[in-house]
Amino acid sequence: MRSIHRSVPWILSGLVGLTLLSGCSRTPVQGGDGEGGGQLVVTVNGSEGPVPGAHVEVLDASGRPAGTGQQASEDGVATFENLPAGSGYVVTAEHDGQTGRTDGVNLSEGQKQAVTVQLKLNSGPGGLIAGTVKIAGTDRPLPGAEIEVVGTPVTTRADESGHYQLANVPAGQQQVRARYGGYIDAVRMLAVKPGTSTTLVLELAPQSAGARAQNTIVTTASGIVEVDSYVNPVANYRTLESWSAVVNRSSGVTLVADARKEAALQVTERGTVMQSFNATSWTRLGFGGLDAPRGASWVPNGNVLVADTGNDRIVEIDAGDRKVWELKGRVVKPRWAERLRTGNTLVADTGHNRLVEVNANGQPVWGLGDGSTRILNNPAHCQRLPSGNTLVADAGNNRVMEVNPAGQLVWMAGGGRPLADDDQPGLNNPQCAIRLPSGNTLIADTGNNRVVEVDARNTVVWRMQASGPLFVDRL
Repeated sequence: MRSIHRSVPWILSGLVGLTLLSGCSRTPVQGGDGEGGGQLVVTVNGSEGPVPGAHVEVLDASGRPAGTGQQASEDGVATFENLPAGSGYVVTAEHDGQTGRTDGVNLSEGQKQAVTVQLKLNSGPGGLIAGTVKIAGTDRPLPGAEIEVVGTPVTTRADESGHYQLANVPAGQQQVRARYGGYIDAVRMLAVKPGTSTTLVLELAPQSAGARAQNTIVTTASGIVEVDSYVNPVANYRTLESWSAVVNRSSGVTLVADARKEAALQVTERGTVMQSFNATSWTRLGFGGLDAPRGASWVPNGNVLVADTGNDRIVEIDAGDRKVWELKGRVVKPRWAERLRTGNTLVADTGHNRLVEVNANGQPVWGLGDGSTRILNNPAHCQRLPSGNTLVADAGNNRVMEVNPAGQLVWMAGGGRPLADDDQPGLNNPQCAIRLPSGNTLIADTGNNRVVEVDARNTVVWRMQASGPLFVDRL
């Protein structure tokens, strides 16, 4: 998982105090005894000092790359070895949409030269878009991928590290498209303003992944809609009262929690019901069966985990529609549950205004929230991230948060703050949030009747209108 340098607007009331980490400064090498070529040591600085992870390139006097682009170290330093002696080198750097360059750098044979590049926001007549092209679901770059702003002459190719930069992008709503042979095009919509800079990660799925790769599935109470990157509907079917829909990546089957049918349904891409869990055989799960289930997820062994909201419980059901595990008496009106790799279960205990993680015996081992609305207010969805942090849609507080295992806030969108490049004052009653492999976050912004994808800087990079979306998933 890639590291993202973030700044947090404020510390969430009631959580453990946020600890800020910063890299140590190191003085660049001055002079040296290299052999065979010159050594160039580049320090990248921003407004707050050295910038770890900045992408650095060196160009010769003719504008051609003089070496492979590099990522700056934790001290903001990138070192280029054995560059041919000469004059007129240009050093460029980019990070989180900010760019900088140093011209007229001279190198002598066998010597070390130190230069500094200062990052700043784009100040040109158009906008600047920069980022990385990756294989979907991985951190592997796609060198040579073609990136274009659709309908304009602005185009470029990704370098050997998958990095790209689009300069002087016309202001307005633009479509950015990445192409590479054997992969499905990645398309993202972006609001571009003059003089602004935006980081945009583009993910391309192999064509072998199927035509649905990178499609988005949006759940509303009245139905499920699947759209492609251009927001074109590719599947649409009605339900009685659906609250969540997740797709099995291997089979393509969708698992839907339908509160009106009082069942979790396995359905095809077109909505044909393949199997119904507790739609008719109530005796197998206990008196009354499911009652208004509002969340259903897959368990790694193929079972189904259901947030049985009306019965104040979480229940695991096997392929024979039999109850094999239950959490009852500890949660109230739960909206979501997921089985973790450890075997524990993470629950959005909405009625208690908290998240709780329990072991196989139902004993709490981790939690967030004290029952009041200060920390969490009607949490509707949660996701345990590979880093061990937890993402939560804090619906009642109009925000999405990421917290670490100690309960410290490390990222937040909403909470009374507007998103960047957005026409809304902020999030409104978000019911679901999913962290994507790119590091972006996909949000069902229910009260604003839309779905948005935001990056780590809270900039909207993709959106679609939808009436009261309750859940989102990205293939």
